Amino acid sequence: MTVSKDSNKTKRSYSKYRRLPNGFGQISKIKGNLRNPFRAMVTVGKTPTGKPICKLLKPKAYFRTYNDAYQALMKYHEDPINLYETITCQELYDKWSAYRTDMSEKNRKRYDGTWKYCSEIYDTPFVEIRPKHIRHCILEGKVVTKNGKVKTPPPNVQSSIKVLWNLMFDYALEQEIVNRNYARDMAMPKQVSENIKASYKGHTSLSDDDLLLLKANLENIHSEIAYVQCYMGWRPNEILNIKTCDVDLENMTITGGSKTVSGRNRIVPIHPAIQNIIKERYNSEHEKLYDVKYETYKYNFNLVLPEHRPHDCRKTFITRAKEHGMNEYAIKRIVGHAIKDITESLYTDRSIDWLRTEICKIPTL
Repeated sequence: MTVSKDSNKTKRSYSKYRRLPNGFGQISKIKGNLRNPFRAMVTVGKTPTGKPICKLLKPKAYFRTYNDAYQALMKYHEDPINLYETITCQELYDKWSAYRTDMSEKNRKRYDGTWKYCSEIYDTPFVEIRPKHIRHCILEGKVVTKNGKVKTPPPNVQSSIKVLWNLMFDYALEQEIVNRNYARDMAMPKQVSENIKASYKGHTSLSDDDLLLLKANLENIHSEIAYVQCYMGWRPNEILNIKTCDVDLENMTITGGSKTVSGRNRIVPIHPAIQNIIKERYNSEHEKLYDVKYETYKYNFNLVLPEHRPHDCRKTFITRAKEHGMNEYAIKRIVGHAIKDITESLYTDRSIDWLRTEICKIPTL
């Protein structure tokens, strides 16, 4: 077989560039008559879909030859801290956000909204951030709305700003970008803490009269959901995400849960007070036990019990459980709280029958 000269030329042209390992970075030749046409970029993370996130190599990203760019990337990978000395807050936020592949879409949007209040220091090198910068974002951060109005962070966002900087510094410590978490060392300004505390409406247990009111309105699906919560301890989002296939009518249990390792996929006995309700609600042709959106549930819940919130039902379960002598570890296992006692959490097996005996200590109203 005869190979043309043009074919050989193409192969030689291609092979003169050394291949970059996966995750090493990118070298691109920019078109045009440039003195330094070869652009070097480093891979700093991946998107939730696995696509690489690349940033310009710093402090210099453009080089005269491919080999110069290659050597610069090699030097960076030998000591990447040199790049980190100039990484900006925005770049680190992008890197941290990509790193957190476990983050829910809801939380991602919340942090993206929180981060907007820190726009004044987007371009500040992260290694230069000190408590005064974080405090400025909390107290004086601004966001310009679509209609041109300037918003400052309300108390709940001020709290989120502090949490976000905590997490970013945790990540920066892990990556050896900094050697101290200035965010966690910084105390929240006193007035802000008082505003946050004043804005928070704590959870209040339902009274016996409230429970009887729910029981009298079980034809309303939202009252029914709340009533079931009070006898099983589910979080609002947990009960609304229970699938029909997670309901075991033979053993009278439901498997569900979210949020924490201790809370996920826990098996909870169905209290006798609500067993008939679950039987009537159960329909194997439906995907979920309750196909209701949280906002819809919250709105209708407040129509029945305007002084309460859906999460109060969970507190009601825990309060009544303690009042009637339920074992503390049984409560934690049922509601999905972490058990710090090593003997109990790692070396003690607890049966469903034991949990059933304990949950039945809560009387039916």
